[in-house]
Amino acid sequence: NVSILSLDPFIISKELSPSEEKIKEEYQNQLASLTIPESRKLQQILVKKKEVATSVHRALANGKSFKAVATNTRGKLTNELDLGFLTRDDMLPNLAAEAFSTKRGSFTKPIKSPLGWHVIMVEKIKAGRQPKLEEVHKKLSNELAYEMALDDVVKRAERIEDALAGGASLETVGQEVRIKLLKTGFIDASGRDRTGKPVDFLPSDPKFIQSVFTSKKGEISSLIETKTGGYFILRVEEIKKPAKRPLQEVRGRLIEKWKSVQLDGMAKKTANEIKSKIEKGIKIEEIAQSKNLLIKKTGPFTRFRVGIESST
Repeated sequence: NVSILSLDPFIISKELSPSEEKIKEEYQNQLASLTIPESRKLQQILVKKKEVATSVHRALANGKSFKAVATNTRGKLTNELDLGFLTRDDMLPNLAAEAFSTKRGSFTKPIKSPLGWHVIMVEKIKAGRQPKLEEVHKKLSNELAYEMALDDVVKRAERIEDALAGGASLETVGQEVRIKLLKTGFIDASGRDRTGKPVDFLPSDPKFIQSVFTSKKGEISSLIETKTGGYFILRVEEIKKPAKRPLQEVRGRLIEKWKSVQLDGMAKKTANEIKSKIEKGIKIEEIAQSKNLLIKKTGPFTRFRVGIESST
């Protein structure tokens, strides 16, 4: 059972508001990095062999539509024709170099990559642009507020250390630096309360739980810095030794666990029976009918994305 003073820059930043002048200054400073890059809506035909890519390029050059050529091309490595809008950074460098030097409505020569041979068509182009201040105002305001919070946290941390050095209690320190003293109730080493629910206001840094469970009752910890630039200090109010929970307290959880184990065992047994029958040459349709199961069939799909919705 722990009392905590926590300085979280993220939480404190929500209480701070940078001036409009400061936001405008930050906008000018970040303008180069805020620039929205050019993007292009691309389509591609990806094949394994160079000669197939060459024939694809020849058919396009003869005036056939990109979709028609893609439909009639054998040996395609993917059915994914539309790549959507991509920036240069979204693509392999050699693919980007060709795709972003090709005019709208035109297509590239065959390009080799570790994935195969690509022929890419540029469908649409969105020019790069610099965002207006109002578009990034909230983002910049949040960033500046966080920086202000980090400075504020350091100043408050110094005041905490000075107050503790003068013999002040955690309660007094909290009042002086305007931080509410939080009380956890009983928590375990995973940061959960006695009902098994996570306590959501605990510092997320692993050093917090480590400090809690290495401190003695009534002992005030040192002021500890977190990996996010915050600080915490705590006092252990009470310690309960490990003990088995009463059956009635955990009965519901035990029943759910037991059901889960039983269902998992039944499912595994059924799956093994189905596998054995398939290996013996029994058709999967017959097995499904005998067990009152549904068969679901997918359409063609790639390693990364289903190409056609499944059908039952």
